[in-house]
Amino acid sequence: MADTLILARMRLSPNRVAELDKREAITAGKLARVKGFLGRSSWRDAGDDVAHLTLYEYDSPEAAAEGLKVVVEGPILVESSRLLLSPPDVEQVVVVKASGKHVRETSVGNVMSISARIADPGLGESLDQDLENIFGELAAIDGFLGSVRGYRTLVEEERIGIALWRDLPAFQRSLPEKTMYELKAYKRIL
Repeated sequence: MADTLILARMRLSPNRVAELDKREAITAGKLARVKGFLGRSSWRDAGDDVAHLTLYEYDSPEAAAEGLKVVVEGPILVESSRLLLSPPDVEQVVVVKASGKHVRETSVGNVMSISARIADPGLGESLDQDLENIFGELAAIDGFLGSVRGYRTLVEEERIGIALWRDLPAFQRSLPEKTMYELKAYKRIL
């Protein structure tokens, strides 16, 4: 079985964060009864105070599907949606490789960077090797806590890379002068 992550990106007014976290805690309580649910964490975009991400961790795609049923079948989704500035963007990532700390083991104040890269048809293995090399180099940077690599279930050629950092300065030390892909940083808030 492969660990599976559900990433829910949303835009939320800063004065509504506590209210959303309260509703998310209720959801997490219900998810705790789902076999294979491993944890939930909340993050704020380091460069945009209204951009948030909630990350749910499961031990398999099947457990993630059960978790999504719990979220969408109850009234909490509708109530939480009323707090958002726009509909959430939700994606499922199947974990291929993880090292160091898991996302659920991070603490408030830690930073998570996320990159998405699409391999040309037939070159997925080459991109996987590139990511392996990149994450090997990142592991040598002071403040690196761990990493997760996987693929989106809807686009298997799209690879998702997640790096976990002690703090924002550690993440910033990792940045190359120029990137050919989008890299987002989130600070853990809950």
